[in-house]
Amino acid sequence: MRSFLSVALIFTILCISAPAITQEEQAEPAFPSISGLMYETYKGIDRPLFNKYFELMVEKFEGNPDAGWSIWNENMSVAYRITGLPEGLHSVAAITERRVIGANEFTEEERALWETAWQTRQVQLYSAIPALSYVPEGFTTEDMRQLPWRRVEIHHVEWDQAPAWRAAVARMNEINREYGIDNMVATVWSGGLGTTAMSFMIRYADESQEAYRANRMERNGIREAHREEIRDLFMQMNAATRHIERHDQTVAPNLSRRGTAR
Repeated sequence: MRSFLSVALIFTILCISAPAITQEEQAEPAFPSISGLMYETYKGIDRPLFNKYFELMVEKFEGNPDAGWSIWNENMSVAYRITGLPEGLHSVAAITERRVIGANEFTEEERALWETAWQTRQVQLYSAIPALSYVPEGFTTEDMRQLPWRRVEIHHVEWDQAPAWRAAVARMNEINREYGIDNMVATVWSGGLGTTAMSFMIRYADESQEAYRANRMERNGIREAHREEIRDLFMQMNAATRHIERHDQTVAPNLSRRGTAR
């Protein structure tokens, strides 16, 4: 049986063992209020119980402006909770404490719900990389909140190949800016604590999967003159990568507390 104390210890260990953030990652983010993410993956979920649990959480934290998260659904058995870390990894301890205090006030029925709403849960921590993110000029946090769908790519990269991966992403961003691409929103994050490899997460935001595909085709047409270079850049990224995970996620606003969607 899972215990609330064990959850707190896991978060504390992750925070203490986190690697130092590089100078690049300390640069001013595209969205200054969020410099890191707590990324929780829930598998084997019982959809009605999962929804009931987070509806309960939204109600319990009503009126607490410091408590926020967003729930993203991949399918009926997999979901994600994403919590913004305003001060990066230093925010983890305060968030953990707040959650443990709330859990200690659970009734027996609420504890039972927590125990049965999902089978497994994995926690990862990511730091923002503003220098590699691509956000159209004038795009705001509120604009981001209006996009309910994400294509998520997690690149597990060979440690010595990380510079090559970063360089490829940076060059693709340069090409996009040369053409004034304004139909792509991509935030990039590094870390992936809780995994066995260095990880980079790219979160593409759009209205829907269909809109994402249409916008991607439009971008390919606009950048036709750079088609071969872009192909080579993707090959450079793939050569540096052990494995790529791809997930399509749709936000569940009724299970979320505003302020963390990315």
